[in-house]
Amino acid sequence: RVTADDALRIGLVQQVVPAADLMDVAMTTAQDMCAMSQVSLQLIKSVLLPCHGPDHADFSRDGSYFLISCEFDGTVVKVDANQMKVLGTIHVGGLPVDIKISPDGSVFFVANQGTNGVSVISAATDKVIKFIPTGKGAHGFAVSRDATELYVSNRLGDSISVISFATRKVVATWKVGGSPDMLQV
Repeated sequence: RVTADDALRIGLVQQVVPAADLMDVAMTTAQDMCAMSQVSLQLIKSVLLPCHGPDHADFSRDGSYFLISCEFDGTVVKVDANQMKVLGTIHVGGLPVDIKISPDGSVFFVANQGTNGVSVISAATDKVIKFIPTGKGAHGFAVSRDATELYVSNRLGDSISVISFATRKVVATWKVGGSPDMLQV
């Protein structure tokens, strides 16, 4: 089991807030967001996606394209970032949620709540090359601060799995209780 203090120490969270202060901190954060310039929040590009439930995205290492998960039809869509044109669709099944590129840019990891693990997609071929079972309801990702591990929140399994980027295998699973959702480091 990982305590809140442990989560802060190892970088899983940015801040631990006492329950009595939670509403004040949330309101301050919301006010900071509302104070942002409207110009910086304007739509500059869009693309029509051939899927249902677009959820999370990550860019290729060179920024020329991105992959976006489509939670309600089990696919990941590849989009040209300059022309905002769909380049293809990759079937992963289940309910794909978060997506993260590896530090070396060779593969994308897709958390899949419906298959209880992580699909690994080759950046070179756009094909699923591996499946890594993690836990019930694999949902969100965070990369360790030293970029050697990928943390996977298993939302329906009350745990966080740790995947080694080097071996693409689960090296630890932490029982955290609750329902871990998206992660930040």
